[in-house]
Amino acid sequence: MSSKKSISERIEIQREKAQQETNKLKQLENQEKFAKRKERDRRIYRRGAHLESLLSGTIILSDARFYTFLEKTVANQFGRKILNELVAEQEKDDTKRVTLEVVPETKSTSTKPTELQEPDDDDTDEDEQTSIV
Repeated sequence: MSSKKSISERIEIQREKAQQETNKLKQLENQEKFAKRKERDRRIYRRGAHLESLLSGTIILSDARFYTFLEKTVANQFGRKILNELVAEQEKDDTKRVTLEVVPETKSTSTKPTELQEPDDDDTDEDEQTSIV
């Protein structure tokens, strides 16, 4: 009888296991949040540093004047138009990248690795030489 656990003991063990799993999940979620925050911080620092390198005069501006500068030069109709164009280009590039990543996986090639041979230096076409350069 001592080797068997009572139902209430088994329930308590399962509760402890469930609590441990909940804690593990919370830890993983916190790690994910931290990684996203770190990525965002790096992006902000990198872009801010690039802006300062392009427009060194902005370094001496107060925050209020810097925000005014951005609002007048970037956050206007012209700036939004350029941003929308760049976003559209980025989305188009991302779509192409996803398509290119998917296509090789779905297509099969008939070339076996053993059939591949390296070209001799003598047999190289002029076109191949110019495409390498």
